[in-house]
Amino acid sequence: MGVSSLFAAAPAAYLALKVVGGLSLLWLGQRLAWEVARRHGREVDFSPAAPMTGPQAFRLGLATNLANPKSALFVASLFAAALMVSISTAWYLVLALLLSSGSVGAAYLRARPRLTPPLALYHRLRLEAAVGQQMSVSSAPPGSTADH
Repeated sequence: MGVSSLFAAAPAAYLALKVVGGLSLLWLGQRLAWEVARRHGREVDFSPAAPMTGPQAFRLGLATNLANPKSALFVASLFAAALMVSISTAWYLVLALLLSSGSVGAAYLRARPRLTPPLALYHRLRLEAAVGQQMSVSSAPPGSTADH
């Protein structure tokens, strides 16, 4: 239960919150404009001095967004999420391409008996660290007399 479920249950409340939020932003902006005009003793002209070209507008928008920490964090979080998916996808694609070639696949099959025990130990240790408890390892196969 959270705010999103409240707004899903009462869409009118969500609309009211958006309208009140927008009006409060307009009120804050108007107060700021009045304060600037009062300090300078004249009306404030909010129209641009000269029309901007496309590249000028792009540079101004880019500088504004780069200077905004919220937008920088948002882009960084998207980049990190997309990068992890890209790295994962690229890694498995490279593995699939390499292991599907005859010579690399044959070399892997020859080395697999030597690679499996250390990799199994590595993954077991990672799992133990994640779970926070020691996992018992029996040297006897399940169902043998050593288990009893």
